[in-house]
Amino acid sequence: MVHLDTGLLVLFLGMDLLLICTPGPDMLYVMARSLGQGRRTGLTAVAGICSGYTVHTILAAAGLAAALRAVSAALPAMRYAGAAYLVFLAIKTLASLRNPATPVWARPRSPPAGCCGRACSRPCSTRRACCSTCR
Repeated sequence: MVHLDTGLLVLFLGMDLLLICTPGPDMLYVMARSLGQGRRTGLTAVAGICSGYTVHTILAAAGLAAALRAVSAALPAMRYAGAAYLVFLAIKTLASLRNPATPVWARPRSPPAGCCGRACSRPCSTRRACCSTCR
């Protein structure tokens, strides 16, 4: 069993937290998603970024970096696999530009249905008020 020094672990996690809080492309991504598509989408982006940071921190603390350093062919293989994935995403994005489908968030919203079943331009409190405004 490997002995883990608690002081070093706390120092490592503190530095990791400092790096996470540093503004960078992830912060710009969250701001762009939040401003363009709303609060819920921005919070989803934050959750995705935080889960990625968590996995990265756990793997680094578990010694994956040392294992990659020990096996000389593993790091270049991971780099090439990552580059191939980015090329795949670029091709997929370029192909989607030919046949643009309107995303759900960009579709126009229909007005809310009133109590009489018709689409009302404003919410109503009683059935009589709804039916008089929908006519």
